[in-house]
Amino acid sequence: FTTRQKAGVVKDKDNKGGALDVYISGPITISASGCGAFNAEKKVDLGELNASELRAKPDGEFNNTPFKITLNNCYAKPSLIINISNNQIKNNLLANTNGQAGGVGIGLGYKTATTSERLDMTKAVTIDAANMNYTDNYGNGALDMYAFLGVTDTAAISGGSVDVSAIITLSHP
Repeated sequence: FTTRQKAGVVKDKDNKGGALDVYISGPITISASGCGAFNAEKKVDLGELNASELRAKPDGEFNNTPFKITLNNCYAKPSLIINISNNQIKNNLLANTNGQAGGVGIGLGYKTATTSERLDMTKAVTIDAANMNYTDNYGNGALDMYAFLGVTDTAAISGGSVDVSAIITLSHP
C-alpha cells in the first residue's frame, strides 16, 4: 500500500480534467464487520422460589442473576442489535418450554453503566456500543446481562422446574 496507484480520472462539465493520484501509507487498520460472541450452551441458574412469592407480586423480577456474553474481534466497536423474538414469548418472558412449573417464565435484561434495562422480548433491541464494555483495540468486550424469574400467567402458577433453551441473536445495526 505504499506505492503510487492511479485511482481514477476527474472530469468537469466540459469533460476536461486530469488523473487523480492517491497515496496510501501504512500502518492501515481495516475493521472487519465480523464480530464473534462466545457463550454457547451457557447455563444460568436462577435458584429456587416459592409460588406464593410469585402470586404476591406477579409483576416482579425474582432471583435476578447476572451473566455475560463475551464479545471478540468487534474491531469497529459497534452497537449491536439483540433479538430474542425467535423464542416462544409470553407476557414479555421466555416461556417455560422444557420445565414442569406453570405460569412462570424467564426474563432478560442488560446492564448499562448506571442502570439495568429489561429487554422487550418481542422485537429487536439496539444496545449502544457504550454498553458493550469494549476493552482494547481488538474489539474484545462483554455484554453484561441478567436473567430473572417472572410470571407469565397468574392463574396457572404451579410448582416445578423452569427450563428454557433460548436463542439470542446479536447482529450489527
